[in-house]
Amino acid sequence: MSDRITEKTLQSQVDKLNDRLSSNDWVDLDNAECYGGYCLTNNNSSHHLTERMSGKELNAYLRGALDWM
Repeated sequence: MSDRITEKTLQSQVDKLNDRLSSNDWVDLDNAECYGGYCLTNNNSSHHLTERMSGKELNAYLRGALDWM
């Protein structure tokens, strides 16, 4: 089994998180390698909810968020 974290893996976790949030609080996954990787934005992408981070870092962040919810 590979430890590779793909955008599809992260999007799946974001979808699970959104299932637990109200529709007003949904988050989107934003990826821009030229700016430093992945971040979470609010549902209309106007505000960054997290700083940009690598796929592995965001994976750990999302696992923690899902455990907390």
